Amino acid sequence: MKKLVAVCMVALMALAGCSSNGNGNGNGDANNGGSANAGKELVVATFDMNGDFHQSEGFGNSSYDKNVRDLIHGYSPVAFTSEGEWIVDETVVKELVKSEDADGNTVYTWTLNDGLKWNDGEPVTADDYVFAYLVAGSPQLVAAGASDSTGENFVDYAAYHTGETDVLGGVKKIDDMTFSVTVSKDRLPYFWELSFMRVYPYPMHTLAPDATIESTDEGSKLVGDLAEAVNKFATDHRFAPTVSCGPYSFISFENKQVKLVKNDNFAGTWDKKTPSIETIIVKTVNATLDVDMLVNGEVDIVQGVVEGDKIEKAKAAENVQESTYARNGYGNVPMHTDFGATKEKEVRHAIAYILDKDDLINNILGGYGTTVNSDYATAYWTYQVKKAELDSKLINYAFSIDKANAELDNSSYKFEADGVTPWDVTKAGEGYYRHNAAGEELAITHLGTNDNPVTDTIELQLKQNAPKVGIHFNIERTDFAGLLDAYYYGGAKPDSERKYNTFNMANNFSDAPDPYYSSYACDFAGTPSNPTNTCDPELDEIIQRLRHTPSEDTETFADIWVEYQVKWNDIMPMVPIYANQYYDFADADLNGFNTTPFASWAQIICDMSWK
Repeated sequence: MKKLVAVCMVALMALAGCSSNGNGNGNGDANNGGSANAGKELVVATFDMNGDFHQSEGFGNSSYDKNVRDLIHGYSPVAFTSEGEWIVDETVVKELVKSEDADGNTVYTWTLNDGLKWNDGEPVTADDYVFAYLVAGSPQLVAAGASDSTGENFVDYAAYHTGETDVLGGVKKIDDMTFSVTVSKDRLPYFWELSFMRVYPYPMHTLAPDATIESTDEGSKLVGDLAEAVNKFATDHRFAPTVSCGPYSFISFENKQVKLVKNDNFAGTWDKKTPSIETIIVKTVNATLDVDMLVNGEVDIVQGVVEGDKIEKAKAAENVQESTYARNGYGNVPMHTDFGATKEKEVRHAIAYILDKDDLINNILGGYGTTVNSDYATAYWTYQVKKAELDSKLINYAFSIDKANAELDNSSYKFEADGVTPWDVTKAGEGYYRHNAAGEELAITHLGTNDNPVTDTIELQLKQNAPKVGIHFNIERTDFAGLLDAYYYGGAKPDSERKYNTFNMANNFSDAPDPYYSSYACDFAGTPSNPTNTCDPELDEIIQRLRHTPSEDTETFADIWVEYQVKWNDIMPMVPIYANQYYDFADADLNGFNTTPFASWAQIICDMSWK
């Protein structure tokens, strides 16, 4: 629910449109009626989509799929604004009552507004929210290959999640328009407490049409075939969620492009806005050509541009407008910390040292970026207030062959092939590789994406630098979906079926950037929620103190955040490469184009319209 969002290290993507209901300010349907662009579809450039368009993030979390999900799904009781604030969504919620039960747990009781509808016209009710919790927390969903943390902070969740009981104790249906969730007292305080409440309703009338919700003082259960409902969710709805309640409806995903149409039954965003543009096409394009296609009018939006030459080209085009902001994430090379040579911290350190980050920033980003040394975004408030302290405490993994060799001399890979003779740096070169005492070669296999200049640069650097430190480096390429599959699901496979140690990717932080859900907690090692398969008890302890800081105690939170960054910087489950400004570009005739570090084009879709 709060995990990092994976993106290809060279970002693309794009933007779309909505408006306030009949506000007469030039953004609504009335305005479009007299526009030369009236009825024009919006075409958004993207990188390879994986095809997971369901409400959950349990099957992996590609940023490109997430943008489509944000267009399709809606009506969470809470919203995250473009300014980075969690609020109650009053378009959805008629009343919220927060109370405490006899055991000291916190109860949130939600009453829905009347008139909320699915895109097929059926009413959205409390059943759909309770059903969502029952599916997300079910052992059947785990068996289907998902890892979904929705509801895990509620009382009695574990017994339901493991199959000990079929009753979810922390979720109760009160009546057709009211339900409650009970947050376990041992999960509070929590710095992002309101984020616990984010849940999107699941269409029970299509996924479980013959089932009912039974709710008592003990909790809620599905009376019906939950396994069949989960199967529909995991196989059909996951890839083609035709029944939904967001601003747009899913029509198709064919020939690497998604078609969406305006949902006329959508009640609005938290600030009462509804869609303006009738049709959106999200299409996969070549990463090297996206800006050219925008300038030529073949697409209308390109988001997350980081390469300097492309930025300059877009800036120079008269038919293109820009929106720029500090990225809420960073480019990186994640590593499987439980497999092969990258099990050893010293090997991970060495890889960090032989990647020339400044060269990559200059050659790929055209200087539009800065190096980072830990798990942070320069857009986040803690970095702004703790930058000087971080700089004084973090290891700076600036390019250094000598430091890389020093790290590897402290690893088990310090011998020649006989496992006895010390490896000699003066002999370094192609074919002379380090080995451990068992005679195992220090080999790293990297997986990158096709048609990606970052993959090209990493290959060039590592092929040049790896032999200087005795690493036998190999690289393979795939599409983004293949990379995500190898990265997210590698830890679930036996070593005999695994191949890759490192990947080139980038991550954007979620709206509640809790590192517990972001690839590093022992509880999730071996699952898609911890694809690096990191497990360090000391890091876990820091993470728990961080996340359980009261939301009002920002000073303590920032101090613990520094502790976390220092420990992460030592463990190095990913090599941080760059933080940068994102440049989003759009057709100059698109109104309301104002993306932020916390709001993508899909999340502000209802601010947009054609001139």
